[in-house]
Amino acid sequence: MCALFVLLAVAPAQGQAVDPQDGKPSAGAAANRGDDPLTAIDRELTNPASTTTNFNLRTTTYWLSAVEFRTQRVEQTIEVEPLFPFQLTDSLWLLTKPKISLLDSKPYDNNGEIDRSIGVGDLQVPLILVPSAEHWLFGTGPTFVLPTATSDQLGDGKWQVGPAAVVGYRSSRWLAAVFAQQWWSFAGSMFRKDVSKFNAQYFLSYFLDDGWSIGMSPTIQVNWKDAKSQQLTLPVGLGVGKVLKFGDRIALKLGVEMDYMVIRPDNFGQRMSLQFKLTPVLPELHHGPIFGGS
Repeated sequence: MCALFVLLAVAPAQGQAVDPQDGKPSAGAAANRGDDPLTAIDRELTNPASTTTNFNLRTTTYWLSAVEFRTQRVEQTIEVEPLFPFQLTDSLWLLTKPKISLLDSKPYDNNGEIDRSIGVGDLQVPLILVPSAEHWLFGTGPTFVLPTATSDQLGDGKWQVGPAAVVGYRSSRWLAAVFAQQWWSFAGSMFRKDVSKFNAQYFLSYFLDDGWSIGMSPTIQVNWKDAKSQQLTLPVGLGVGKVLKFGDRIALKLGVEMDYMVIRPDNFGQRMSLQFKLTPVLPELHHGPIFGGS
């Protein structure tokens, strides 16, 4: 964490918002519209199709229901999900949001006894093409899963691929969006089961003044290979976030969210979760469109 703040301190000036009129990062866009600068940054750091480079660090505690064992267990994860936007043309962006669990402490059924596995999870890599737009959000592309997990319990042991899409609507005060991914396995360990999984993270946020916001961004999970009664995890929640800015160089968002899983699997299904988030703005990877810039 200290190294991350040092990197931000020596980076070029940060805290820029995206002007929805042309989809290009503009440090003065919020001020030109009479907008609260912290709220403008908050909108970009919450938007799953943002064109502002950022780094999402999350630590989550899950309370699991182990019905067969008539007990409960806790799973703890530390995940990183940076967002890297590349402006291809004046009106088209390529976004990638790689996501990996750097630490996953997961309980599991080990021949009738509850054991625990600790390590790194699989790596998810979506690649989304997003046209510039003022209010409506839309993007689509492929998504991949690489079997980087350090144990069988923390990953699927399969190479996976499938479609991904983001759709939504944003205004000065509201954001409603869904980022959905479906994966099918096509290679990997012959001793592991084939994979067909669906994830849909949905965002509903209301932006207050001075960088405050309330809302939720839980993830619906479906494992199509499980029994029908055990396939779906459906969460709802509520969280609060605050954008902080230190000088002209460092801008970041702090957030906390509690989710409850209305529908969940019986065997080690997630019952509820508590999540803490840190999302700093990072330096731009490039300036202007890569192809055909005006």
